[in-house]
Amino acid sequence: PQLLTLEQTQEIYLELLQEFDGVCRQYGLRYDLCGGSMLGAVRHRGFIPWDNDIDLSMPRPDYERLLELQREGKLRLPGHRQVVSERDKTFPRHFARYVRHDVKRVSEMAEDWDCPYIGIDIFPLDGVPADERSFARQIKKIRRLRRFLLTSVEKKGTSRRGKAAAMVKNLYRPILRLIGSYRLAHMLDK
Repeated sequence: PQLLTLEQTQEIYLELLQEFDGVCRQYGLRYDLCGGSMLGAVRHRGFIPWDNDIDLSMPRPDYERLLELQREGKLRLPGHRQVVSERDKTFPRHFARYVRHDVKRVSEMAEDWDCPYIGIDIFPLDGVPADERSFARQIKKIRRLRRFLLTSVEKKGTSRRGKAAAMVKNLYRPILRLIGSYRLAHMLDK
């Protein structure tokens, strides 16, 4: 398979965003750019020069409606497109992804079975607890579960924090895989 340049990848992501925008308009769903995608739009009037993805956020009610439409088969999407999520066991993450099945991505970290398609990440946007202690507990739980989830889908011997961290992850990765990436994603989505 031919590897795409960063510019070609960004063009595909822009095309996906335009399609997804049309889907959202059709169903009255709200979304916003978030993370590096928002920063790139504001600061660079496009992508951050080295960025190779798009991140969106959706208010929780719109996110739930999107997943419901997908689950019920009522979501009309262009060919080779799908919304994948932990809800229908198509993507073991705490967020959904609008994917294009005819373009695969290469990841040095993720296992081959972990959604090998190029796609836009769609994060549900929830409120936060009013009191600081509850908020701090929520953040701590999210960070821990997210770390466990990402470790469960990473290839053996990989870590963004170096070889020592990779060795430690190799010790508890089998336990996380027994728990299951979909169960971890579901726990994060609560």
